[in-house]
Order: sequence, then structure tokens, then C-alpha cells
Amino acid sequence: MVKGGSGGAGRTVDKYADDWEANARRDPRFAILSDPAHNDGGWDDENDAFMASGVREIDAVFAHLDEHSLAPVRRRRALDFGCGLGRLSNALGSRFDAVVGVDISATMVEKATALAVGPHVTFVVNQADDLGQFDDSSFDFVYTNIVLQHVDNDLQRGYLAEFCRVLAPGGLAVVQLPSLRRGWKGTVRRILPDAATTLVRRFGRPEGTLRREGYTIRMEMNCLPESEVWAIVEARSAVVAHTTYTNAAEPDFNGRPVFMDSVGAWQRAAGGGYVSPVYVIRRRLDP
Repeated sequence: MVKGGSGGAGRTVDKYADDWEANARRDPRFAILSDPAHNDGGWDDENDAFMASGVREIDAVFAHLDEHSLAPVRRRRALDFGCGLGRLSNALGSRFDAVVGVDISATMVEKATALAVGPHVTFVVNQADDLGQFDDSSFDFVYTNIVLQHVDNDLQRGYLAEFCRVLAPGGLAVVQLPSLRRGWKGTVRRILPDAATTLVRRFGRPEGTLRREGYTIRMEMNCLPESEVWAIVEARSAVVAHTTYTNAAEPDFNGRPVFMDSVGAWQRAAGGGYVSPVYVIRRRLDP
């Protein structure tokens, strides 16, 4: 199997939960939007600006869906996977009757609940490799951005399958997941086995960390080839209705999506950046 990048081999859900619980307690806003402009703690006392970035992002995503005649038809219930502080859940709350934000960190969920815009936006902890706490066909819309890129390939595959399961027939999922990294580091990841890649990383700064004054935030980056995403989706009564590419995997993304075609994405990632597809997945009406 061709690897799209570091697969995070050997890491389990509980390890990721520990990482993100630590991140949530140290600096949750920077862990979510790691813009270099905020390296000095610039998100401090800026909840309004931070949450406004979620409205900006969701507005841009829905404008893109409208442009391609892909907007969800039913708007009863939406799922925000990897909700963090509810930046996107609250923005979705103006478009859906009910929104559920799910996160691996209990502290993130506690903080998100305190910031909820209304009782129709709720938050739950999920520290499993599936979404078993949610019924089949229970959501009209699933959104996840800058989340799956931080877990290993096995978890990526499992959650993709679960998104298809929890979508109602005709429901829509918008899923961002980098497909590969360009440059010599990306090439090394694709041609070396995981064990060798891990050994090489020991000689330099671990790529799974972002360093701030006095502490380290763990945040690995993993890719999954587009062909694998298509295969998983099509095996589960769904179809990839549209693929675009964005700047979401770039350090200065900051909740400002830039949409581009595959050529533009490949050029933009030159020199070591990530090619980052966004998949619009539709559950078939007749499974």
C-alpha cells in the first residue's frame, strides 16, 4: 500500500485522548488554530475573534456547496467531529435544528458547553475508535476539518466509515483529509516503512509537536491517499459527490478556507506542503 505520509503507527485512541486533554488544558485555542501569528499567545482574551473564525469558515463552506448545488436538503441534525471549543458547532447552530459536537478531550467538551450559543447545540466526549454512541442514519450533515489529519491511518479509515453509517439517506458529509505531503519529507514517508520513518525522525525535531514557551503541544500530521477514501466511501452505501482542495493543512489556515483545484493544490504544496482534499460525501438514498 502506498502511504500518503506518516501513519502514526502504533498509537491508540487513549494516547490521542491524553495528547488532546493536555493540549486543551494548556492552550486550547492555539491547539485548534495554530497560526504562527499567535505564537505569542495572541488568542488570549480573544474568544470573540476565535469563535468568529468558525462563522467565517462555515459561511465559506456553505457558499462553496451552494455554488456546486450540493447544499444539504434536510437540516434537522448536524455532527461536528472534533469540535474542540465549539468554534464550528456554534456556527452550524444557525443552519440546523440541532448540532452535536464530539471531541476526544473531556476538557474541550466542558469548555465548549460553556460557550454554546443555545440548548440546540450540545457536546459529547467520544474516546472510541468508532461513533457507536450514535445511531445509524441519525445525522443530515457531518462536518470535520483539521481533525482527521491528526490521527493515524487506521483511525482515519474507521471514522470515514462511521461518517457514512451515521448519515441519513441523502445526507451530506464534508470531510477534510490530506492525501500526501510534497517535498523530500513527504517522499521519505511514502517510500520507507513506518519503523524506519520513526527512526529517522528521532534525529530531528519530532514533527508531532508544536513548541510554545514552557510547554509542547503534540499534533502529528498524517495523510491518506484519495483512492483509499473513495474505496471506503463507496463500500458503505455512499459516494464522493465532489472533491475540492483547500489550505486547511497550512499553518496559517486560521479558519479562512481557500478553495482550489488539484493543480493549484499541487503547486501550492511545492517545497513540503500538504495536498489537502475536501470530500463532499453523499449517502445514497437506497443503501
